[in-house]
Amino acid sequence: QKPIIRNYSLEMLASKVMLLNDILAPKTKIINLYLNGENRGIYHIEEGFSKEILELNKRKNGPIFGIDDNYSVSFPNVNFDIYSQAYWEKNNPELLTIARSKLEHIKYNYNKENFDLFQYFDLQKWAKFFALSDILAAHHGAKIDSVKFFYNPTIEKFEPIFFDGHINSGTSKTNILLSDFINLNDQKKKDMGYLNGYTEWFKLFFNKSKFNKNFLKLYHDELTRFIDREFEQQMKKIFVEIEPYNRIYYSKFMPADGIWSGSILPFYFDKTFFLDRNTFIKDKLYELKSLISQYNIEPSDKFDYKKNDNNLFTERNINLDKKVYLLEDIKLSEKKIKFLNSSILFLTGDTSIENSYFLGPVMIVQKEGKLKIYDTIFDGLKNINVKSTNWTGSINAINTISDFSDVILKNIHAEDAINFINSSGTLKNIEIINSSSDAIDIDFGKFTFDNLTCKQIKNDCLDVSGSVITGESLNGYSVDDKVLSSGEESFVEISNFKSENSEIGIVSKDSSKVVVNKVKFTNTKLHGAVFKKKEMFEGKTYLSIEDNNIIIDNNIYEKYLVSLNSSLKINDKIIKSKYTSDEIEKMMYGNIYGTKTSK
Repeated sequence: QKPIIRNYSLEMLASKVMLLNDILAPKTKIINLYLNGENRGIYHIEEGFSKEILELNKRKNGPIFGIDDNYSVSFPNVNFDIYSQAYWEKNNPELLTIARSKLEHIKYNYNKENFDLFQYFDLQKWAKFFALSDILAAHHGAKIDSVKFFYNPTIEKFEPIFFDGHINSGTSKTNILLSDFINLNDQKKKDMGYLNGYTEWFKLFFNKSKFNKNFLKLYHDELTRFIDREFEQQMKKIFVEIEPYNRIYYSKFMPADGIWSGSILPFYFDKTFFLDRNTFIKDKLYELKSLISQYNIEPSDKFDYKKNDNNLFTERNINLDKKVYLLEDIKLSEKKIKFLNSSILFLTGDTSIENSYFLGPVMIVQKEGKLKIYDTIFDGLKNINVKSTNWTGSINAINTISDFSDVILKNIHAEDAINFINSSGTLKNIEIINSSSDAIDIDFGKFTFDNLTCKQIKNDCLDVSGSVITGESLNGYSVDDKVLSSGEESFVEISNFKSENSEIGIVSKDSSKVVVNKVKFTNTKLHGAVFKKKEMFEGKTYLSIEDNNIIIDNNIYEKYLVSLNSSLKINDKIIKSKYTSDEIEKMMYGNIYGTKTSK
């Protein structure tokens, strides 16, 4: 699109700020567009709303919705549209139906007394999104017909995707905060301008409901954080990054963006505006804090919170036959727990499991908090399909701090024996035996480990995406695919790696960097591969192996595959090949090497 439609470098600025603060937003580039040999001038290109924007920002794939602005932009009288509709209808129609039903439920129930929006929306992400929209005066991007709705199936809630900020001239740049919707008066309505047409949408968040107190507190705290010196330095760095684009716009004398039409004046990027905006917000913070204290009350005594099942886990030997259990801040020690039927064990708060034995078809899910497991055996666990989620593990640790030591999992029926998502922690003396697919899957995490061992694994032993992993001693025995698979810009550093009777040793892909010291390959078909599977990851992919026992001769090319755009280094020698990434990918996943993914 033409630069004026995309708000010139101001849209780039807003997107960069959002992304730096973990709010989803499309990346923007400018190009010189040639069509049939004719130079059509400067154009902006943006990422679309598909799985690429999610994976690049360390989210698992989930449905993305917008609204049909040809129907209505006035909440609640809106129709929600799904991006990549054909994909979701074919691959996961149940997840699509559940996500859409949650949006419809909000439309029809938002004005009921006990409605809690943040059962469906990620409180922290939306508070930060609106705070940044205020800081930047990018209120146009906060409208319901601009923002996109990503249903994150890991946490079962919607996140915002920033789009179409259109930072513009007018009173809404300097005279309002979105929190002014809590207590509108005639002057504020005048200052709101076109945002008055979206009052019901903004009041969904900015209202006096007892359920909104935590949201408003967090929104206030985010505003406070974004006017400090650290954020100011972040902004100055972005100013430098976008200056070359501004020079291009200036050279073309492009008209300024007036949102609805072009201005008679040329575009000019005014840095001082953001400093003035910060001063205005500083002056408004006391008023906002006072407003929050005045209008918000604690939930009433009649509000019904779900009771936990802690009392069912007091005995030493326990047989369980219910489908679902909820444990809060539980400490289990010296327990033998047998699940007679397929069950789900939900853990919240700080969980401690020690010297215990779990048997039977149970899936364990910890969302947030701390998960400590010591000296414990899990036998026969399985993944259970929860239609509103994308949980793939028999143990799922989501947004947790995890501490596992001397833990054995065996006879596991799941896509991942353990799946860590957006989590961090330490793993020591972990053994996975007989897993129907992957053993340990770490998505967007940061972990250290000491002694991970996999035996009889149908797919990968250690599969990491978008993660930082350092460890000592990774051992794979009878692994049908990869002992180590690193993807999506991961950094992995391991000392002492062993692959025995396995298909593939080490794979680094999609701009990952893997460094391994001391390796031993025994009866391993392919020792290593380095390539790019997903072109959206633009950096180079690396694999470096240091081991003086490796003999580098012509046979080395039979044991390693490296694409033309990747780097493989063994003992300071660069190993090159003639293969493209596409050619290597076609050899993997059960074609020549490895096996097809089991789900």
